[in-house]
Amino acid sequence: MLKSIAVQAVFLIAVIAISLFFIVAIFWGWIDTTKFGTSEASCAAKKTSYCSSLLNNRPPPFDWDKKEPTDCEQFGITKPNTKEDCK
Repeated sequence: MLKSIAVQAVFLIAVIAISLFFIVAIFWGWIDTTKFGTSEASCAAKKTSYCSSLLNNRPPPFDWDKKEPTDCEQFGITKPNTKEDCK
């Protein structure tokens, strides 16, 4: 007697397999999600992260010139050197 597989079951297994592939690819660095492009929002987030350390009297969390996105000057966002630059 021949048994059949439900289409919904095959679809569910395919969705799970595709999801697991992308989760593993991002986790192991096969897909680098930080280098998709520079936007004003990503530069503002970089500056906010950098300024949170300055305002809390901690050392900078990263090297400003090496962390992506690197061309934030096109949006008028530059490296803050003092607490006043963060305000």
